[in-house]
Amino acid sequence: MIRVGVVGASGWAGASHLPALAGLAEFEVTAVATTNQASADRAAADHGVRHAFADAGRLAAHPDVDLVVVSVKVPEHAKVIRAALDAGKHVLSEWPLGVNADEARELTEAATAAGVVHAVCLQGYHSPGARFVGDLLAEGRI
Repeated sequence: MIRVGVVGASGWAGASHLPALAGLAEFEVTAVATTNQASADRAAADHGVRHAFADAGRLAAHPDVDLVVVSVKVPEHAKVIRAALDAGKHVLSEWPLGVNADEARELTEAATAAGVVHAVCLQGYHSPGARFVGDLLAEGRI
């Protein structure tokens, strides 16, 4: 069982990552974090999660977290990823990894050096809006 902490749980992750992870037997969401404690508490209650934090670093350092899912705005990715790496945790980040190629390269090198599993997810391909536009393009309607 992989114990997951989701940072950014009141945004996109609340409608995508959290429900998806709940349906996978290999994962257990054990912690969530948002920018304030009240919204973190709400997200935890809504998804049946034990731990709620207003600080991504505290989530990453928690012993009940093996993997940190980074679902915050791109300018905050590096801070959250570094906190997870400092805690020796595996990382799944939303795309794009960094604000530019240099930051993405540096984060990739840091994750590799930390010896953790790290990946970037491209969930946008599965969003209903993106799929609808793809269908419109395929049909030649736009």
